[in-house]
Amino acid sequence: MGLDVVELVMTVEEHYGFTIPDAEAREMRSVGDLHRYVVDHAQPRPDSAEAWTWLRDTIEGEFGVRADRITPEAWIVRDLGIN
Repeated sequence: MGLDVVELVMTVEEHYGFTIPDAEAREMRSVGDLHRYVVDHAQPRPDSAEAWTWLRDTIEGEFGVRADRITPEAWIVRDLGIN
């Protein structure tokens, strides 16, 4: 995992108040993988649409990725260039 991916994971952990184990974070390839993990593990469970909006806005704001490129299928590193 590159430093930007680690920063993204840490931002998610801070926002939702839980820890994503390193082994599980390394397995997340797409934005959809990360979104599903948040919806499945955060307590209280966030609304899926709100979690998606927050995640998209965070990636756009912190990493400069255009919102139209941030889709559930987009790979974090390969497609969005977050390394």
